[in-house]
Amino acid sequence: MAHSIGSKPLLLKNFNLHEILNYSAKFSSATGNRSVAANISKGLKLFGDKFVSKISFTEPDFLRNDDFFIQGFVKAEMKKKVTYKPSVQIRTTCQVISATCTCPAGGTPAFCKHVFAFLHAINDYIAKKLYEALNFFRSHFFI
Repeated sequence: MAHSIGSKPLLLKNFNLHEILNYSAKFSSATGNRSVAANISKGLKLFGDKFVSKISFTEPDFLRNDDFFIQGFVKAEMKKKVTYKPSVQIRTTCQVISATCTCPAGGTPAFCKHVFAFLHAINDYIAKKLYEALNFFRSHFFI
């Protein structure tokens, strides 16, 4: 069952920029393509311009997998009415396992700017400890 990060905390407390860079390094070393660095920067701009929305996730069940499956929406940069759907698989150890995106540059594995915008949004959520704010709100205002 998918949960919105606004209704349930995404507990990847150790996820950080290092994990994003490790994921990009996998692509660069496997393909020899160095353009992924530009996509990290473009993704950060998309995130900063608030192009990322509606993040939801499914939790690991620990019987079949140790991974979070996280998805959301990222608006296209040039076509304002177009929205792409990136999704990432992140291990409970915070390692990014794979990513996909519905954009033309996406695929499996995806290393497009939409995936990196999405990973920056997850990083921001964790860095600002928004999961703690959600836990506080829920524990103080809901019985």
